[in-house]
Amino acid sequence: MRYIYAIVAVILVALAIISIRMMLMPEREQPTVSSYQTKNFSMAKVSQHLSKALQFKTVSAYAKRDASQFSKLRDYLGATYFSVFEKLDVQSSPGQSLLLYWPGKDKSLKPALFIAHFDVVPEGDDKDWTYLPFSGAMKQGAIWGRGALDDKSQVISSMEAIQLLLSKGYQPQRDLYFYFGDDEEVGGKSAVQLAQQWQDKGLRFFAIFDEGGAVVKKLIPKLKRTAALIAIAEKGILDLQLKATAAKGGHASMPPKRTVIALMSHAISKLDELSKHQQVTPIARDFMSHIDRYLPLPQRMIFANPELFTGQVMKYFSRSPLTRTMLKTTMVPTIFNAGYKSNVIPIAATAIINIRLLPNDSEKSVENKVRRVVAPYDVKVVPVSYTQNRHISSAKTMAYKELQQSIWQSAGMDLVITPWVTMVATDSRHFAMLADNIYRFRAYTIRPKALVSIHGHNEHITQNSLRDMVNQTQILLQEIGSLDN
Repeated sequence: MRYIYAIVAVILVALAIISIRMMLMPEREQPTVSSYQTKNFSMAKVSQHLSKALQFKTVSAYAKRDASQFSKLRDYLGATYFSVFEKLDVQSSPGQSLLLYWPGKDKSLKPALFIAHFDVVPEGDDKDWTYLPFSGAMKQGAIWGRGALDDKSQVISSMEAIQLLLSKGYQPQRDLYFYFGDDEEVGGKSAVQLAQQWQDKGLRFFAIFDEGGAVVKKLIPKLKRTAALIAIAEKGILDLQLKATAAKGGHASMPPKRTVIALMSHAISKLDELSKHQQVTPIARDFMSHIDRYLPLPQRMIFANPELFTGQVMKYFSRSPLTRTMLKTTMVPTIFNAGYKSNVIPIAATAIINIRLLPNDSEKSVENKVRRVVAPYDVKVVPVSYTQNRHISSAKTMAYKELQQSIWQSAGMDLVITPWVTMVATDSRHFAMLADNIYRFRAYTIRPKALVSIHGHNEHITQNSLRDMVNQTQILLQEIGSLDN
């Protein structure tokens, strides 16, 4: 009986601790309305402007790049947004990128940088699209085409917002820079060059804003409200080449005990197991603290006590690709080469492993893990490329709060706004040494079907989302442009 009492006592103490932690969960910050207002605009005209921009085939993949398409798009922007190009300073920038400078009144304030890009990935097969990928079709309350979400909608939204603010006589207190990249989809060499130029000049930014997060519906497990994800970090990228070789090949009718293809396949299979390792990162904890009060009671209890329910926390995050990314460094084979004839055993096999690193994982530690895993299969590892991004921004700055405010006012006061880490690479990573804080967000709404259209087929943006983007950009430019340090 004494043991039963002891067990009951332990359970009661555990329940008490769990309950106390739930009660001590911090109250969420209440939505606030900006003192700055948006100027009305014609949604039909904005939609037409984006539609036309989508018709320029600004594919940056080297084999398909047509420089004339980039020039024509820039000419179109200059003609459509004449007052922007007249009143802002069009500065020299690398490649075919576009750099606009809006001088502020107070030169003692650090400038802010707003980034977007007008290059796009290849469209794939036209047959997979409901509307042709460069038609800019305006159908079903949306604008369709490659770049509608990634990222011409923000280029147009920025232009529209600047033009609207100019028309009402607004001038920012701080200097504002607008960088529109021409090669973000192929690594952002133009951004690298510009960042180096600015670093040489000693330029530092108050904050940097780029793509990466969005308003999401039905993509956060158990969350019935719509959420806005602000990416305060993005993953680094590490490409490793795996190599397996044999002394000789031979005829396929006389195979050896182990072929290079078999060895490589076993090695890749083991790497798949390695990539399943998960950890509750600081950003994941921050994410939990922002959404916990809007979840059902069981999830609230788990989030309030992650040390006691680590397995359940992992299970929750694994249910969606948008939450899963916060828990692990991913590894996936993207290229595999071996053999040249069906009846000849190859003597070499190679594979490329694309690794997306959590900010708290170093490339060397991950590379060494890969080496240890594939070594038993006589597979060698050769680093191909690495893009570092261990920069984590603060979610407690005034810039973050002003971004929050612009989102609430433009996209809905009932939104749950939370920090997040994006799995994609953006141009902002090249400017990380020029600012303490980078915030990645677009005010369009993403649902599960729309998520796969980015870099896929049938990419489109609804007119409602485009309206929200223009309004959010108007508010954000005023908030950041008028905010003192």
